[in-house]
Amino acid sequence: MDDLHSDIKKRIDHDYFATDQQRDWTNEDMRFCDVDGAMYEGWLEEQFADRPKFEFNKVAQAVYRFIGEWATNRAEVKYLPDDDAASEDDAKLLAGLYRKDFRRSNGMDSVDNAVMEMAKGGCSAFRLSTQFIDPEDPENDNQRVTWEPIFNAHTSVVWDANAKQYDKNDAKYVIYLEELTREAAEEEWGDKVSSAFDPPNGYRFNWSNPTHVWIAHYYEIRKDKVEAITFQGPLGRKRTVYADDFKQHMDELVDGGFEEIKRRKIIRQTVWKTIIDGTSVLEEAVRIPGKFLPIIPMYGYRSYVDGQEFWYGIVRKQKDANRLFNMSASSVAESAATSSKDMPIFTDEQVDGRENKLAQIHLGKFNYAVINDVQDENGNSVPAGPVGTWAAPRVDPNNAAVMQMSADFIREETGGNPQDVMDPQASGKAIGAVQQRVDMQTHILMDNASKSLKRCGDVYRAIAGEINDSERMVRTIDEDGTESSTILFDFVIDRDTGEPKFINDITRGSFETIVDTGPAYASRKRETVDRLEKISAIAPPDYQPFIFASIIENIDGVGLDPLKEFNKKQMLIQGLREPENEEEIAQVQEMSQQTNAQDELMQSMAKKEEAEAQENLSNVQKNQSQSQLNVAKAAEIAHGINLDRFKAANDIVEKRAERARTI
Repeated sequence: MDDLHSDIKKRIDHDYFATDQQRDWTNEDMRFCDVDGAMYEGWLEEQFADRPKFEFNKVAQAVYRFIGEWATNRAEVKYLPDDDAASEDDAKLLAGLYRKDFRRSNGMDSVDNAVMEMAKGGCSAFRLSTQFIDPEDPENDNQRVTWEPIFNAHTSVVWDANAKQYDKNDAKYVIYLEELTREAAEEEWGDKVSSAFDPPNGYRFNWSNPTHVWIAHYYEIRKDKVEAITFQGPLGRKRTVYADDFKQHMDELVDGGFEEIKRRKIIRQTVWKTIIDGTSVLEEAVRIPGKFLPIIPMYGYRSYVDGQEFWYGIVRKQKDANRLFNMSASSVAESAATSSKDMPIFTDEQVDGRENKLAQIHLGKFNYAVINDVQDENGNSVPAGPVGTWAAPRVDPNNAAVMQMSADFIREETGGNPQDVMDPQASGKAIGAVQQRVDMQTHILMDNASKSLKRCGDVYRAIAGEINDSERMVRTIDEDGTESSTILFDFVIDRDTGEPKFINDITRGSFETIVDTGPAYASRKRETVDRLEKISAIAPPDYQPFIFASIIENIDGVGLDPLKEFNKKQMLIQGLREPENEEEIAQVQEMSQQTNAQDELMQSMAKKEEAEAQENLSNVQKNQSQSQLNVAKAAEIAHGINLDRFKAANDIVEKRAERARTI
């Protein structure tokens, strides 16, 4: 333990002072930006002693403009499957877990603090850790990932001096120096706790300050050759444990019906944490979840010169220009505060007794001024005016030129404020071009923040894959902000094979971390609605239902949940969107069954109606035949009647003819 304690102390002393000058400059930059009076610290302090020291903080305007840009265009971590063992659903689940853990641990505060310190001083960091979901339940071992801010990372984070990469992926260790009040330190570590280090002269962190204590958290990467044992469960689920961890997983594997299928020697990378104070090891080395150092660095402008790491933010290269502007403005103000007009010079004899009246001339109470008569040695009056003139301080024209030059330099280097560079009469396209040029001044800072978040996503994936290795319910957040529940290691019946399979497993396969930088999701939705409204004006009728449904899906407002839910169902019914979860798949299947049943009913009704129509047609035809038969019969009867009448009439005629012959 003594050797470990001594080794950690030596690493801090060596690695901290390897960038000692950079740390001092970073502290100056942050003070210059935010602390009143700090703009005159250093070599200007003596020169402007007992003189006006006005501060026109143009640098702070540029810094907070960039922070405002970040707040409206925050980067977001997402995941993509990187091999066949990981699926799109697993990647979506991992991203949902990230968003949930990020939100409930106030991860935004940690990242925003890092971005702010990076913009000012060029160097910052934040930390990932884990905590039990229910620390009061001894039976509940489930954990979640948390984000923790690191304030003044330039003084409290010490990286392995051999690490050269931006994200410190090549670092073998990192030390976080936590500052605590002595009361807080003694409450956690005991009365004998001492400050971790006492470098020469004790000036660096106020180590000797009796009211504060510095505790060192030492994170170290270890790579060991171990035996990995792979087990397979009854439903085909595979789990890999390491031989040295087998005992703690044995009961779980036996109860789950897992059987060993193979063993292999691998190189295992782990992270170990040790906590020390100034004299002893407070907590011995313990392995923590994950395989990467859990501290995420963030840099502004960064380079290596003469083998040494240099970094800076927006402030450093603009300090001299801002100092020059302040000096010139203060000199002009000092001149303006003194007399603003030339003063006549008189002798005592000329103004004796008239001092008060002459002093009030500038008030406008008198139309003229009178001085005493001056006589020569013979007693004769001698006309005399002022013996001279005391010239008022003149504003140095160089001051105005210096102020203009320094202001232009700061604006060109930082991009300035949009209202300073945009022509109000310019077209939208021209304004967009100017805005893009302004944003390019700080584009590298935004890009570096994205690099740091990508590293954060990799670290989170390693930690989350280790602590989410058992079946349980978790809460996730979708990209649109809606929360949902998911069962880890749930199983379903494969619709293609009919075999059971495990889903929601983020421990298998590999994932690629990507960072999406752009407007917030809500802003993108508003832009989508605007574009859909414009498209609707020119779209053909067939597109209108889909465009209308998409507008409802993307609008935000109070009391719209019932409408949006109804709209979702209608889009599913009309086939305008694909189902996104098991519930919607079941709804689509149910609607499909209902549609099929309705189709069958309609077909049955159609067949029945067709049969009835055939029967009616047959009856009509039968009735027509009967009618025709009746008509025929009627015609036959009528013909018979006419024939009988004809015969009767003929008989009458014949009888009359015969009677006539006999007469």
